[in-house]
Amino acid sequence: DRDVFIDLLQKELNEKTGKCQVSEDNLTAFKNTLKNKEELIEELYIFQRNLNNKLKNNEEIIKDLQNKFDEEISPLNSKLKNKEKFIEELQNKLHEETKKYQISQENLASLNNELKNKEKLIEELQSKLDEEIKKYQISQENLASLNNELKKKEKFIEELQNNLNEEIGKYQISQKNLTSLNNQLKNKEELIEELQSQTENFKKETTSAFLSRIQTQHVELGELVNYVDMCINFPVAEITYTADLSESFESFMDDNEVKLYEMYGHLFPRKILIGGKLFIDDLKSATSTQIDMFKSFLTWVYDSAKYKKTIPFNNFTALKFFPKITTSDGENLNTYDKLTNWMNNLYQKNSDIIISYNNIVPISELRFGKSSSSVNEMQPGVANFKEKLSLREWVKDSVYINLTRWIKEFRLFQ
Repeated sequence: DRDVFIDLLQKELNEKTGKCQVSEDNLTAFKNTLKNKEELIEELYIFQRNLNNKLKNNEEIIKDLQNKFDEEISPLNSKLKNKEKFIEELQNKLHEETKKYQISQENLASLNNELKNKEKLIEELQSKLDEEIKKYQISQENLASLNNELKKKEKFIEELQNNLNEEIGKYQISQKNLTSLNNQLKNKEELIEELQSQTENFKKETTSAFLSRIQTQHVELGELVNYVDMCINFPVAEITYTADLSESFESFMDDNEVKLYEMYGHLFPRKILIGGKLFIDDLKSATSTQIDMFKSFLTWVYDSAKYKKTIPFNNFTALKFFPKITTSDGENLNTYDKLTNWMNNLYQKNSDIIISYNNIVPISELRFGKSSSSVNEMQPGVANFKEKLSLREWVKDSVYINLTRWIKEFRLFQ
């Protein structure tokens, strides 16, 4: 801008200088032609002096303008330099960002390639997954079908097992009784005579005398039953009286009723169970798992003593729970060994303990030829009970009872 301005001033100066030259030529011509015209020359001199003054003034103006221009352009130059530095910095940043962009583009291309590979791999895995899902669905359907069949077979096997256990129990009892009768016939005859004597004595007792004798023989058990959690009978033998008793009482008339009751009592049991009785206590303080484990142990010991089955476990002290157990004789079975020995002795030796009187008929009905039972059961040592449960009924819900059988049948550890 400054150069342009200077050029303009130079052109104006040249024009004015050209005009001055023209005037000088004219003056020379006038000098040659108009020598006498001094006044004109003086005017020309005056004009020249004025022109020079104007030129000087113009130069001063130009200098002032130049100074002003320099003053104005100086901050602009500094700003321009700052802008150039800023532009240079921006340029450097642009180069850096460009490099980063190029690197990111390269990385993006690499990632795109990897993504394509991953997508191919995902497609392959998805196809494999679909195949496996189809196989799994087929296997689930097969498994559901097998489970249904398995449940049916388990129910059928359970029924067969129960029937088999009953038949084996009956067979073993009969075999044991036959062997015992063959080897100890004399002892059995004495036992039968003693039982017959007890039966005759029972016929002669009155109801109050009968209950008094039971309470006398089982005072401790009578006190215990009020507090125990469970009472379980373990029958070994059963004696059933099937003969007609009406003829034995026809000779007694109404006036001999007192004598009849004095001789035979008021009640007559048609069935007597012989065996052992266990009173189990302290079950309320145990957890459900501890009770299930004890049920399993009691079942295994029972099966071992009665059916000669092998107990699957030896170390029962690790269970860390054993309830309070008392027998009908008042014996305290406070260890696993004592309970095992008691169960073995019960089924391997002869027992003469009556644990239950069943199908009890009033003597008054027998007297008139009737035989309906008014009292279904009376248990010595037990005053009353809400529900009669056998060992099998008590332990049927335990999850550990059939544990060893399941392990063998389903080969869980093979």
